[in-house]
Amino acid sequence: MVKSEVVRQVLSELSRERQPIQYGILGGNAGDALIDLGFFDLARTIDLPYEVVDLKAVDPARPLVISGGGGLVDEWGDRGSRPVIEQISRVVPRLIVLPQTVRGNEDLLGSLGEHVVFFAREASSYAHAKEHASGGARILLDHDMAFNLDARALLGGAAATIPRIGSVKDLARFGLYGVAAARGRFHNTIAVKRKDAERSGLRRPLRIYNDLSFVTAFRGRDKSTVENTGRLFLKLIDSYSRIRTDRLHVGIGAFLLGKQVELVNNSNSKIRGIYEQSMTGSDNVRFIDGWASK
Repeated sequence: MVKSEVVRQVLSELSRERQPIQYGILGGNAGDALIDLGFFDLARTIDLPYEVVDLKAVDPARPLVISGGGGLVDEWGDRGSRPVIEQISRVVPRLIVLPQTVRGNEDLLGSLGEHVVFFAREASSYAHAKEHASGGARILLDHDMAFNLDARALLGGAAATIPRIGSVKDLARFGLYGVAAARGRFHNTIAVKRKDAERSGLRRPLRIYNDLSFVTAFRGRDKSTVENTGRLFLKLIDSYSRIRTDRLHVGIGAFLLGKQVELVNNSNSKIRGIYEQSMTGSDNVRFIDGWASK
């Protein structure tokens, strides 16, 4: 079983202080909800008191844990996690950044001080962060937080519901979710392809309703919405027996549910790195270097 044991050790130190820490959600697509759910499950096992907070309104006197993810890469630039981490690191007395993929951002890494613990989730990100963290931040390597999630228990809990439709975009996503859910009743395999900045080359056909991370992104930055999003997301994944994908958390979700998974490398090779870090010993996961491979 893959678990984030180094993260557990660091968070256990905070748990012993018996003061609620702050947890900030960076956001993203439905797959990123699994990261937050992995933190929630790990926090429960170590009895860590926490409060989910708005990253624009953190308490400058209390430690902050920020969710992990893939927003510190060139493809996202200032649309990713950089602005938040850069600003927050100057405010709180202690900052723990949960496992990230990082490319570039050398100046940001160099600006992180001794009060920061920065986790990488693949060997290449760890080496890059270690090389450029000249400001004293503690750099550690561990698994993506989603591996700490008990996916079957989440599916077996409260029933998932479609969130309130508040915009035309929500309505369109609701329609795409319906198509994806209907497809799962008649097919046991699916190819889930990225359509965004991390896609690996130009591919055809590109069916948006097959991008389960996108069509299930009814998420927010509160715990109940994240939990509901995770259930909706895993429910779609669970309707298939074989999944081929360059969406990292579609692959991790399928892995956690015991599906047959083919992980396809993406533009910045985080898929390869996380496969090598966390899933090489798995009987149900195979790595493929690109979509042209058979």
